[in-house]
Amino acid sequence: MLNVDTNKCKKENGQENEKQGIPAADAKTKEQPGSQQDTTVLDCKAAQHSQIPYSATDSFNRQYQDRLFKAIFGREEHKDWLLTLYNALNGSSYTDPSAIEINTIEGIIYVIMKNDISFLIDSQLNLYEQQSSYNPNMPLRGLMYFSQLYQKYISKQRKDIYSSALLKIPTPQFIVIYTGSTELDDVKELKLSDSFEVPDTSGRFEWTATVVNISKGHSLKLLEQCPPLRDYAVYVSRIKGNVAAGMTKEDAVNEAM
Repeated sequence: MLNVDTNKCKKENGQENEKQGIPAADAKTKEQPGSQQDTTVLDCKAAQHSQIPYSATDSFNRQYQDRLFKAIFGREEHKDWLLTLYNALNGSSYTDPSAIEINTIEGIIYVIMKNDISFLIDSQLNLYEQQSSYNPNMPLRGLMYFSQLYQKYISKQRKDIYSSALLKIPTPQFIVIYTGSTELDDVKELKLSDSFEVPDTSGRFEWTATVVNISKGHSLKLLEQCPPLRDYAVYVSRIKGNVAAGMTKEDAVNEAM
């Protein structure tokens, strides 16, 4: 199972609380003697219940799930976990975490897979985002996200988009990790053309988002291949179960922790 450095959490939470003007006495979390923090890795800020608004269920779900997802897969020190997820999703067998270059823009994560030398080959630009509720607009959002990612890529590579030569860019892949309650298949393809006012089946202007459902009972093979994602799914499912059993959102998170 994945673990969390509690001392690091306390330090980071204290610094964040000072920035937000939250007294230290009000920012303390409850410690349960004898409990084992071996369920999953916890984002320090997500674990701090005083940092998470509880006024709206959807907002609450996005808060703790986004933070936890990024804590597990979006940090430099966790590249091995991200590589495990990438391999499980793509049926690949990369073994070197340094083959991953991470950058985050406004809550999204993209990954450039490259070989062990200094140039890109058979490159792929991946965007992974978690969703706690079903959103059919993910292809449109993905189109907007990737336009920013490609702008950064072209600028970084000093490529000239006005050149008469054809520019080569990484192949895009957009994965949505879904944990919501709306019943979906294990994998669902969402297409940009579904949003067009005038139907277009030509495929000339298409963009897809692949939704991977890891809610309870789904994508069992994938979760078996990626233990960090499995632990994340178990944690989210436990919180949902606690809330369904009548716990407050705060207590549901604390119990799962």
